[in-house]
Amino acid sequence: MAWIGRNDPCPCGSGKKYKKCCLNTPALSNAGRDDRSFYAKRIQYCREFYTLFPAIDPSILLNMKRAEAESLFALGQVEDSEQTFAALTEEFPDSAWAYIGWGDMHCLFRPDERVPLDFDKGESI
Repeated sequence: MAWIGRNDPCPCGSGKKYKKCCLNTPALSNAGRDDRSFYAKRIQYCREFYTLFPAIDPSILLNMKRAEAESLFALGQVEDSEQTFAALTEEFPDSAWAYIGWGDMHCLFRPDERVPLDFDKGESI
């Protein structure tokens, strides 16, 4: 797929510029709300990606591993998510995004009623 610039026509066919149309649409990030199998597929994709491309740009590697940890949390696999985030912050100790993602899981997201929001934990991370 070719790179889409902010000022390019939107690939959805609306006739608008990409930045005024689909650039900030959260469709992919919300995909798991409609179909929870999305998260399992996302985990598999991320693991395959960073296994196949271990020498990729560190920021891409960070984002793939963070997406894996967030998906585990979304599936209610909180312990696995915690371990994955802990490994992520160990691998990328200077990345604020690793810590922000981890804290957000406890403050902003609740996969189901079995997992309570925990603002204190989120803030401590």
